This record gives sequence, structure tokens and C-alpha cells, in this order.
Amino acid sequence: MQHNLKIERQWFEAVVSGAKKAEVRRTDRPFSVGDSLMLYVPGENDGVLVTVTHILSLSEIADLDGASSYAVLSFADPRPMSGQELIHQLMLGNDT
Repeated sequence: MQHNLKIERQWFEAVVSGAKKAEVRRTDRPFSVGDSLMLYVPGENDGVLVTVTHILSLSEIADLDGASSYAVLSFADPRPMSGQELIHQLMLGNDT
């Protein structure tokens, strides 16, 4: 399954460069290992497709209210895209 997720420009650049390999997200959808994340900058023509390699619920590492509503999604294989390729890829996923 592919999930389309908005990301700020600074974090997008870190994913593309390989410096950022994980993202903390609300678990408002059924994320699974092997899923694709299309991380895109809203209002811009840039995105990067990554593959989820591990999911860690924050409730496993912190005893905080609401921790079970968030997870760390580790990912690999960043594939930057733009233009028509990005538009096509966004049409395949689930938006937030």
C-alpha cells in the first residue's frame, strides 16, 4: 500500500540526501512494513518515494498519554521524483 504524506522542505531534503531515515507519524492509518511512503512538499513539485522497513510504536518506548497514537516509521531506498512522475505516483496513494 502507498501512503501520501506531506513533509516540510527541510525534512524532504534530509530524506533525499539519506541523512533522515525515519519519520514520526500519527497512526491514523494501517502502516505496515513493506508499504511505500510518498513524502511530498505541499505546493511544490517535489516528492520522494521510500519503503517502510520497520515500525516502532512510541508506546513501546515511552509511557506517555497518547504515545500509542504515534509510531516511528523507518524507511530505505529513497527515490526522488517530480513532474508527471510525481503526479502519477500521488494518484496511486492515500492522501493526508
